Amino acid sequence: MNINLNLYKYFYVVAKMNSFSKAAEELLISQPSLSYSVKTLENTLDKKLFVRTNNKLELTNYGKELFDKISPFMKSIEDDNLDNKIVSGNFVLGTRTLFGQNRLPLYLQTISRLYPDVNIVVKYRTMEELKIGLLNNEFDFIIDENCYNDDKIESEKIIFEDYETIFITGKNNKEYFNNKIIDRNFFNDNPLLVSPLNKFVKDFMDLNKNIKTEHVQSLFVGFNKIKKDNRVMISNTLCSPIELETGEFIKLESNIEIPKAHLYVSKLKNNNAFALKEIYNLFSNYSKEDLF
Repeated sequence: MNINLNLYKYFYVVAKMNSFSKAAEELLISQPSLSYSVKTLENTLDKKLFVRTNNKLELTNYGKELFDKISPFMKSIEDDNLDNKIVSGNFVLGTRTLFGQNRLPLYLQTISRLYPDVNIVVKYRTMEELKIGLLNNEFDFIIDENCYNDDKIESEKIIFEDYETIFITGKNNKEYFNNKIIDRNFFNDNPLLVSPLNKFVKDFMDLNKNIKTEHVQSLFVGFNKIKKDNRVMISNTLCSPIELETGEFIKLESNIEIPKAHLYVSKLKNNNAFALKEIYNLFSNYSKEDLF
C-alpha cells in the first residue's frame, strides 16, 4: 500500500481543525482539492475517516485511531517546518542479526515508501559492539535489547506487542510436555538451555539464580538440542518466529517468573539531524500493524 505522505498531512490538519474550509486555508489549497485528497486516502485505506452529524464534522472510530497514530509525526513535521526540509540521506543502522532478518524488512519497506530519498545500510554486530559502534559514530542509530538513556545516548522502546521471552521445546517432545506446567524442579535433572548472554537471558538469570542452566555456543546449537531428549530452552518470539508459526518449536507453559522482553532504538543525543529524527521516530512510534 503506497500512500503519499501529503494525504496523511491533509487528513491530520482537517481532523485537528475540525473543518475542511479552515484546513484548506491553513494548507493554502482549494477546498475541493482537499476534499478530493481526503477521499483518495479513504479509498486507499478502504475506511471512512469522517462523518457529518447535524452539519458537524466528526471523526469515525477508525479516523480517531489513525489521527492518534500519526499525530506524533505530524507534530514533528509542524515543529520542523518540513515544507522547507527534505527527508533524505544515507544512514547506518547497527542491530542484531535476528532482528535484521525477522522484523527489520517491514520497517525498511515502510521507510522506502514514505521517504524514497532515504537509504539505510544495515550492519550486524553483537550486543557489546553495538553501543561501542554508536559512541564511535560507526552507526547513526542502533536497535537492540538495551535501554541506555544516559548522558550521551537516548533510547525509545519499539512497539512489539507479540515480543516476549518464552520456554520452547521441539515438536517431537509435544506428547511428553502435554498439559505439563514447567516449574523450577524440572530443571534439576534437565538444565535449562541458554544461549550466549542476550539481554533477555541475562534478565531472566538475574531473577532466577537458583535454576540450573547449560550454556550452548549459539541459539542454533540450542535449537538442535531441543529437537530431542525433552530439553527446554529459553528464547523469545523474535529468535524463532518461523519455527513457532510452523510448529517446529512449541511454547511451554510455566509458573516461573519471566521478565518482559523489549527492543529499543537508540541514537546519540547530540545527533539532531532532521532526517535522522524522522526515521528514529518511525521506529519508536510504529507498531507492527502500522507497517506496510
